[in-house]
Amino acid sequence: MYIQSLIKYKSLALCTSYMLLFEVNESPFENSKEHILKFINDYSYYFVSHERESEILPLSSSIIKTGIKVKDAIHLACSVIAECDYFISTDKHLTKHKTNEIKIVNPIDFIKIWREQND
Repeated sequence: MYIQSLIKYKSLALCTSYMLLFEVNESPFENSKEHILKFINDYSYYFVSHERESEILPLSSSIIKTGIKVKDAIHLACSVIAECDYFISTDKHLTKHKTNEIKIVNPIDFIKIWREQND
């Protein structure tokens, strides 16, 4: 909720992608899905569409070779293409992935970093 409020009040920029929309739309929980899609629609700063697959697929393929699942690799590749500073995930396997292109952190660590940088 803290990260969402930072996005809502424009302290952070939310970058989204076609893969995020695909996964949200797969949710069987209609009420949650509607709220998430509304938040994305209202507060997304940048969107990486499937039209950029010529950039996304080679990058995601190299990420997959490190053991990251396909959808997660596409999420990560989209974040790199969007030039995000951080990729926030609760997936422990994904947060252990190392790259020089983006910082991958869990929400708790991100909040700690954010507070240190903005005190």
